[in-house]
Amino acid sequence: MAGLFIYYSNHLEKLSRHLAGLLARPSDSPLAPELIVVHSKGMGQWLATELAKWNGICANTAFPFPNTFLDRLLNTADPETSPVSVYEPKVMVLRIMRILGTSLQEEGFEAVRRYMGGDGPFKLYGLSEKIAGILDQYLIFRPDRIEKWEKGQESHWQAELWRRLIAETPERHRAARRKILFDKILASPEIFADIPPRVFLFGISYLPVFHLETLAALSKIRDIHLFSMNPCCEYWGDAVSSRERKKIVQERFSAGETEGNLHLETGNPLLSALGQMGRDFFNLILEMDGQVLELFEDIPEKSILSAIQADILYMRNRTTRSPFAPSGSEEPDPMSGKGDSSIQIHSCHSPLREVEVLHDQLLAMFEADALLAPRDILIMAPDIESYAPFVHAVFGGQTEERMKIPYHIPDGSRLAESTMIQGFVSLLGMADSRFAVSEGMKILDIAGIKEKFGLREADLPVIEKWVSETGIRWGIDSGHRVSLGLPGMGENTWSAGFRRLLLGYAMPGKDRQTFSGVLPYDDIEGGDAEILGHFLNLFDALVQMTDELNRDKTLKDWTRFLKDMLGNFFQEADEPEADRQFLRELFDDLTVCGNLAGMDLKFGLPVIRYRMKKQMETVGSALSFISGKATFCTLLPFRSVPAKVVCLLGMNADAFPGTQYNPGFDLIAKHPRPGDRIKRNDDKYLFLQALMSAREKFYISFVGQSNRDNTRIPPCVIVQELMDTMEKGFGVPEEHVITRHRLQPFSEDYFTEGGRLFSYSAEDFSACLAAGDSEQNRKIPPAFIHEPLSTPDSDFLFVGIRNLAFFFNNPCKSLLETRLGITLEEDSLVMEEEEPFVLEGLNQYDLGQDLVRGLREGQGLEQLEVIQRAKGRLPHGALGGTVFHEAGREALSFLEKVTPHEAGGVAESLPVNLSLGDFVLSGEISPLYGDVHLYPVYAGLKPKYMIRAWVNHLVLNTLEGTGFSGTTLLVCKDSTLVFEPVKESAKILSSLLSYYWQGLMFPMTFFPETSFAYADALLNRKKPEEEALAGAMGKWKGNDFSPAPESGDAYFRMCFPRQALEQEIKKGAFQKAALEIYGPLLGHCKRQG
Repeated sequence: MAGLFIYYSNHLEKLSRHLAGLLARPSDSPLAPELIVVHSKGMGQWLATELAKWNGICANTAFPFPNTFLDRLLNTADPETSPVSVYEPKVMVLRIMRILGTSLQEEGFEAVRRYMGGDGPFKLYGLSEKIAGILDQYLIFRPDRIEKWEKGQESHWQAELWRRLIAETPERHRAARRKILFDKILASPEIFADIPPRVFLFGISYLPVFHLETLAALSKIRDIHLFSMNPCCEYWGDAVSSRERKKIVQERFSAGETEGNLHLETGNPLLSALGQMGRDFFNLILEMDGQVLELFEDIPEKSILSAIQADILYMRNRTTRSPFAPSGSEEPDPMSGKGDSSIQIHSCHSPLREVEVLHDQLLAMFEADALLAPRDILIMAPDIESYAPFVHAVFGGQTEERMKIPYHIPDGSRLAESTMIQGFVSLLGMADSRFAVSEGMKILDIAGIKEKFGLREADLPVIEKWVSETGIRWGIDSGHRVSLGLPGMGENTWSAGFRRLLLGYAMPGKDRQTFSGVLPYDDIEGGDAEILGHFLNLFDALVQMTDELNRDKTLKDWTRFLKDMLGNFFQEADEPEADRQFLRELFDDLTVCGNLAGMDLKFGLPVIRYRMKKQMETVGSALSFISGKATFCTLLPFRSVPAKVVCLLGMNADAFPGTQYNPGFDLIAKHPRPGDRIKRNDDKYLFLQALMSAREKFYISFVGQSNRDNTRIPPCVIVQELMDTMEKGFGVPEEHVITRHRLQPFSEDYFTEGGRLFSYSAEDFSACLAAGDSEQNRKIPPAFIHEPLSTPDSDFLFVGIRNLAFFFNNPCKSLLETRLGITLEEDSLVMEEEEPFVLEGLNQYDLGQDLVRGLREGQGLEQLEVIQRAKGRLPHGALGGTVFHEAGREALSFLEKVTPHEAGGVAESLPVNLSLGDFVLSGEISPLYGDVHLYPVYAGLKPKYMIRAWVNHLVLNTLEGTGFSGTTLLVCKDSTLVFEPVKESAKILSSLLSYYWQGLMFPMTFFPETSFAYADALLNRKKPEEEALAGAMGKWKGNDFSPAPESGDAYFRMCFPRQALEQEIKKGAFQKAALEIYGPLLGHCKRQG
């Protein structure tokens, strides 16, 4: 016989076992699929696994959501002709937008008109969306009010708007269709033949009155079995929280009643404070005429967690020490909190640290319990997508097998999970972008796009080099900049860069010759033409796409255009078909909804993009929730699902429980009723269910310390209530229950015995040793090269003069590159996004080099300015002229210093082939003017230039038969050095070659800037040894005025880890090399003038 059957238990496993027993009994329709309504996909998958465990199989079973089941009932009683209803919010928003667009000036709509204030369609769409959502809620939570409006009652704008909505369509909404459903259940029960004879609802924590009344009506012709997890076996429908108690007392006090006369029951404080939503739900169920079966299970009090769960189960308020706690025993008291880790609360400095700490804590749990498996771990957070990058970095970035914990995140949105969908959204974003370099290059990084246009991953560095060296910064062309309300200057645009590239392919420019104001880009060869062609095709497609995106279109035209855009930019074979189909359905939805709404107006991109992106964010993934791995998800999918270890991340005061913004016209928020869904109460109940679902450990973490000044930040109020319960009932103070973690994972506190903090990370342990606080605790990490390499081949005995000089500029770089083939990317290519306003650093240096070179080749400043503007190197407009003329003045001043040394002679080059012992030095030295070797450098004087000039000078002094016995002049912008004749040049040169040979086998403790600082202080400025070393260390480490010291060089860092230089100084190796290399140099040079 049909009826309503209600099952309560505090354990979901008990309910699932009972359900399995019911399913094992044959149904009246054995071929009909069993129907089990669940609140989430996660619950459905967990339940299917449980049923298979109890019955050996779970098949021919469907797990619809409550709304899906309700729609099935409504469609059976009142079939719809369209799969999409005109009362669905996504359709209703368009209908409301259309109606409001023509009604704002009418009487009664003054409030809406004031809100709009003459703003455009995007704001109107946002308002219409909010109204559509609230009207949809009215249909479920306030059908009686909807009925009043339809009868002509109430005359405000919402009522009038609703009447206009229903007047334009014969289709019935949910509230009206439910009446038909009730009538058909009584009058024509045979039409529900496709509904199984028994329907189960499992793990449902909340249903609106609308749904409960529907179930009550259906129970007259079908068996309805409602399984719900109830945290308390006592009647707690009248239990009130302390906050509610105060409010009631204040309200009744004015009526003359005392608190004692009210007989208010608080019961368990956690249950009362967190269970309001559950309390209201169970009160509503009690009003239904159903048979109740209680399946509660006792909870053995073996830990603080289980004791708190038992107190909630029996609605106890524990205010003193537990009477069952051992007394007079030598064994630790489990209720004292000492050694009890069943409830853990961790305070961290950031979400990243929360995940790092969680990883270590889980490893400790696995170590302590051999039976614990990753599938027993459930980790939830209010916003799991914000934690997902950190989870992938920490859990997915482990390289050691012992550190790996299998995990998955099944709860992300389609937008968060699909790189293709993310890429499509990025394409839409180009419509209102500046077309900055980073935005353009980001498009190339999107999987599927570059392949669609015939580009490969290996082509990207080439394109990046072109973009950087042609001076592209932002903007399509001058017209695009004008459209953004800026001056129409074409320099540094994509168009200017492409003209340089194309002209460079057609003709050489050699940085001297422009064609129609365009300077050809020379570094492009025939083999690069195909890459350039594909890149140009892609960019042209982007420009055409953005032009179309910025044109208003009807929804039908948007569908057609977006489908074409998808096909034009994404390689079909490289992308998941499911993602592509999802996007196509999203585009089709625009047309379907537009047709249903009778919307023939044109929309701009902002509305379309907002609408689609919101759907991308709300549609869940297709991943399975049950995987045998540790599961990360939001709190909703696994609410009430039991796990040995339940972890909650992000329990911050500003994030949980969440708050919901209700507009002023929301009549549900203005006049609440029992059974209304309030997000804050829902979140509280989610926390209570998570607490009750933890079987062994309940783990909480939150951002509880500032990462700036370590200021303590309290957790959310729910966690504070839990801590109050632990302190009052079990004597566990806050300082014991909260573990406060350090800002850095390599803090020495994690590697000190006897503390509460610990870490399993060997990498963090190494970092801890390297960053020790005291000298005696410092340990140098192992050097990359800790013993000499094999003797180099005889080919290395043939040394180029230039190579020898550059060896001493960075001996470690030479060793790693020439002997081991290791090239370190010290600095990736910098992609500037702003046009130049001032010239500094490398840009200023390059400009100066170009000017000096051009002036020496006979070019005039006027011609050189044209070339530099064509390169996009100068600021735009008159400012660029000012900057250029200042640079030109400096270049001319430098040449005035160089020219006198060139007078009276002809520049000559001297080929060199010099044998010194086993070594042969070869190359060419120029320019020579008689007995003077001129070495001009358009830059400030630096040790590396001194070494280069010095090596040339030594070679010239060593060569026999050249007649050279003169000087070498190192002319720099700020000073000129004169190198005098050297009598023992061969001996000094041999010493340098010896250092070179040793440096090819083992890292050499010579650093041009740092070593020079020491040698100069000691030899020239006669500083004491200690002071000279201190100055050298300052040079090595750098300061605010020297932000790029040698200690930051990638090659030096690899060969000399932190503190390694101090050790070399102690051994004297650093001092010896500095003095032997710089000593002779400083002894044979002097400043001129």
